[in-house]
Amino acid sequence: MMDLDRLRETDFKTKWRAVANKYLRIHGKTTMSDQDIFNAYLYEYPQEVKLLPCAWNYQLGVLSKSDKLCFEEPQALHFNSQNKTVRKNYLLYNAVRKEIDGIDGTELRKRRSLSSNPTHMAPSNPTPSKTNTCEQFLPFQNFRVLPNALGKIKGNPELCLVTQFSKDRLHSFVENARKWNRPISAAIYGKDSDLAEIADVIKALNRSDIAIHMVFEEESTYPINFLRNVAINHTECVNILLADADFIIYGDYKELEDQARNLTEKEVLVIPAFETTNASMTDVSKFPHTKKDVVLSFFNKTVQMFRGKSWPNAHNATNIVEWIAAEHVYSVNYNRNYEPYFIIKKTSCPMYDLRFGGYGWNKVTHVLHLRMLNFKFLVSPSSFMIHQDHTISESLLRWRQDSQYQKCLHDLKYQFLRETATMLGFELHD
Repeated sequence: MMDLDRLRETDFKTKWRAVANKYLRIHGKTTMSDQDIFNAYLYEYPQEVKLLPCAWNYQLGVLSKSDKLCFEEPQALHFNSQNKTVRKNYLLYNAVRKEIDGIDGTELRKRRSLSSNPTHMAPSNPTPSKTNTCEQFLPFQNFRVLPNALGKIKGNPELCLVTQFSKDRLHSFVENARKWNRPISAAIYGKDSDLAEIADVIKALNRSDIAIHMVFEEESTYPINFLRNVAINHTECVNILLADADFIIYGDYKELEDQARNLTEKEVLVIPAFETTNASMTDVSKFPHTKKDVVLSFFNKTVQMFRGKSWPNAHNATNIVEWIAAEHVYSVNYNRNYEPYFIIKKTSCPMYDLRFGGYGWNKVTHVLHLRMLNFKFLVSPSSFMIHQDHTISESLLRWRQDSQYQKCLHDLKYQFLRETATMLGFELHD
């Protein structure tokens, strides 16, 4: 337990860093964890330690003897881990643990906000009323984040998939991860109570190179760009493949790594995106797995360019006709509203604009930013990806049905364009 106010008063921030640096020089960074640093701090400043009765650390592990050695009423239960059973009052204490597991941290934060500001009352109708302003369509830009909630990518791999998804796309992510055998940094949007289920599914993949970063759900437009930035920021991969979790990536991954390795700081490597023409095809084992197969399926019209009919501007510039015959990486020209999936060096990747959430212009503006930074667009001749069909999202449904939503996002897109041009020193002409 820590008295944060007292620690701030005694300049804890400066002192713990000095202690950590001292002991890191002695023991090395690979042998010290956060608890070791706390222990070192307590050793250096014993006068700042207040001893509490054992009831405040009532241990419930199978080897603990709290029930025999601590005769006080427990004030803080220490479960050690979920896998360790407790002895005395087993049913009661495990019921407490399960209740804690199910607590929604977002609801706790709302209660804390209300208690600290009693004049701010929750609205009687939680559904926001439709107004003439566009603020109602903007996602929040501040969420509770738990980086590396499940797993952590070690070292600096040459190529990683960087993606995001919500719990309802977990199945698609799993299908993706079964095929993609390189490291993955993924941000998932969900509630506290979802974490245990997500953990079980991810652990079943038996992978040590997948890092899941939890972004805890708020009553907000789906914060797709916030999630993308989280997944980018919490990976140290040299090259990152930016793609949505519902795409399965095919091709020779070693060859793809070589192509990525040859990228300059101002180049991206586009992976052509396809979709099946049969929306009911959900069995990914029936997807074409090789370039030869996907080309044959393309001519047989069982696959087509992703959104080739509904939004051709998104991927037309990739030039599928050239890709079919290509044996080497080729360059393409940027076209308006181009939004391919691509590999880029992490160190040269700009962040996504947090104001774009849900559906509409979130990738387009990012690619436009790359264009304004004079990036060159190359295409991999040997790899491709196929979209897994799924139910329509609420954001896409809103885009199709709400003209005010469309107008607001169009206005935001041009605001982004003006701001980015000003930042880069460009002069725009009407």
